[in-house]
Amino acid sequence: MTPNQSRLYYSLAEMFNAFGQMTSGLMIGRFMDRTRNLKLTCLLILCATIVGNLLYSLPFHISFILIGRFLCGFNEAFQVALCGEFKRCYKEDDLIRILSWYELFFAIGMAVGPGAPVIFSWVNLKIGHWWINKYNALHVFLTLLLVLLLILLWFQLTDLSKDLDCMKEKHLRQRSQLQCKKDEQRGSLASTEHHDNERYNKKGQSRKLMKWKELLQIDIITLCGCYTILRYAANASAALIAMDATTLFHWPVSWISWLTIAGAGTNFLGITMLIKCGVFKGIKRNYFCFLSAINTTMFILALMLLPKIT
Repeated sequence: MTPNQSRLYYSLAEMFNAFGQMTSGLMIGRFMDRTRNLKLTCLLILCATIVGNLLYSLPFHISFILIGRFLCGFNEAFQVALCGEFKRCYKEDDLIRILSWYELFFAIGMAVGPGAPVIFSWVNLKIGHWWINKYNALHVFLTLLLVLLLILLWFQLTDLSKDLDCMKEKHLRQRSQLQCKKDEQRGSLASTEHHDNERYNKKGQSRKLMKWKELLQIDIITLCGCYTILRYAANASAALIAMDATTLFHWPVSWISWLTIAGAGTNFLGITMLIKCGVFKGIKRNYFCFLSAINTTMFILALMLLPKIT
């Protein structure tokens, strides 16, 4: 395979992965908000990711890699489903803390994950026509790990927000029955029933989903646009670095993995030092993070426009 063909197929694989992330986030996120079936949603995402990693590890045809990358993109729907479930289960103060920890570990995983192939650089197995080496051993390992996670979630995961609502409704019914007994003695049963019906109607109204046309607001559009640019710059820069390192400079995969681990470690240490120094405190914290992200994005986009080094 020529370097130009490698760049083409690598670009197609990344495009399929991004398309899988986009479609899964829209469809599965909407399904989760409408049904709140957390267990079914997570199991569906895991099944798609398992099949995707398995196809990605089968070096029989380029279409296996493209379809595998598309299905692997479905794991992005985890973030949509879980963040929505956190919002329904935690109060505002606890929600900020939970989401902060979630995003921290998510960022660590996204940064360190691409460096994982260096751990499997010693693998060299052949099972029939299936060759497992340092290039696809990680996906075989992920397939086995995700199967175990699927079994665990099948028995342990519950629809948390629905269960909490059932507990609340049961508690409200018990309180309502006690109140009805008291009001029967006072002769005000009708007013109590009217009050309960009004409360349940308000509760039902609060569960209505946002309509698509309600998304056409300047703050939502601005936030989504900025996030799109940031994600594009981050993913495109990582893809270009990996592609140029292998095709132009002929780096082995282990070098790219070590580079990724070093970059992620440096980034994590830098953020930790800024937190310790009190930079991420106060009302200016969000503005500082936003400004830093925009500056980094502009720098990355500028690097993409530089002439290709030959």
